[in-house]
Amino acid sequence: MYKKNTQDALAAGIINVRDIGNTHENISRIAGMYESEQIIGGDLFRAGFMDRESENAMRMGKTADSLEEAKEIVEWYAERGYQQIKTYSSMEPEWIAPLAKHIHDNGMRLSGHIPAFMTAKEAVDAGFDEIQHINMLFLNFMGKLDTRKKLRFTEIGEHAHELDLESKEVAAFLDKLAEKGTVVDATTTVFSSMLLRQPGKVDPEFADITDHLPVNIQRTFVGAELDVKPEHRDDYDLSAEALLAMMLKLHEHKVTMVAGSDGIPGFTLLRELELYAKAGIPNIDVLRTATLVPAQVMGADEYTGSIAVGKNADLVLLEGNPLEDITALRRTALVLEGQNMYRPDELYTALGIKPFHPSVPFELNNTTTVATKSE
Repeated sequence: MYKKNTQDALAAGIINVRDIGNTHENISRIAGMYESEQIIGGDLFRAGFMDRESENAMRMGKTADSLEEAKEIVEWYAERGYQQIKTYSSMEPEWIAPLAKHIHDNGMRLSGHIPAFMTAKEAVDAGFDEIQHINMLFLNFMGKLDTRKKLRFTEIGEHAHELDLESKEVAAFLDKLAEKGTVVDATTTVFSSMLLRQPGKVDPEFADITDHLPVNIQRTFVGAELDVKPEHRDDYDLSAEALLAMMLKLHEHKVTMVAGSDGIPGFTLLRELELYAKAGIPNIDVLRTATLVPAQVMGADEYTGSIAVGKNADLVLLEGNPLEDITALRRTALVLEGQNMYRPDELYTALGIKPFHPSVPFELNNTTTVATKSE
């Protein structure tokens, strides 16, 4: 995340942010910039990133050679005020249960990728509080794969649609997630995009907004991410539909869901919510996945996540009713973060983005800025 990302997010009505993929040095620098008002935004919740040391390790945070070293890393993050730990695909399956206990003993939550050669069910039983990415739910039924490799994507593309979501096996797994209170951060948009993108074509998940973006950003939405063989094109299309069907099943089984982005926040998160609605989840419940529920998950619901006397003034004014039309979320007219008021159209324009809707005018104390502190 950097200054432009925070402006893009705030213009889209995203005020408070949970960062679950960063180095300590970078996220600390960003947190300091928030606190000193060098960049705009609300509260920042942090997850300490860790993986097992190996040639496949994700070196975004810290890596461990042993379980004891992994526990020391947990303590290091806890001492620095992190709210949770996010693990990645190279973690040893046998480490997860003792590591989860140690994380919980240090007052933090455990989330992440399901480790290679481990199923999601096993990870939940071992103490996972949250699962990142919808592909991990499908992989639970595909055997113990090496999820450090592209198999975690290609197996989904070729075979996700073959999973019988009406089966007793799937129902039992989803009921387990609900009973244990396991949170799912599906980032469905990222995977739907990955499955549907084709060479020379605009990513269908972002086709409605690309004309608003600078040309250099538009180019990133053109072309395929995976080398899909012609004989598998129909499989990938059907599997993209299966992702949405799984989201509806999560809702029906009352699994706790939070909306994540794993992409350009201001655009990916809003598309995520649109996909939830497209899946058949009622709009009111869709909105909760990005407001009250994440606040509850992070223990912040006493002061944010809903509109009530005494809570922070984290408010977004929209042109339209998102309960009737979820795309109204793109038509932000004003954003309030505490005593700060922001015009989304000015934030977008400053980034070279064509605004989606005119902002509500208000009087500024300083006409050279896009926000004002109330007196």
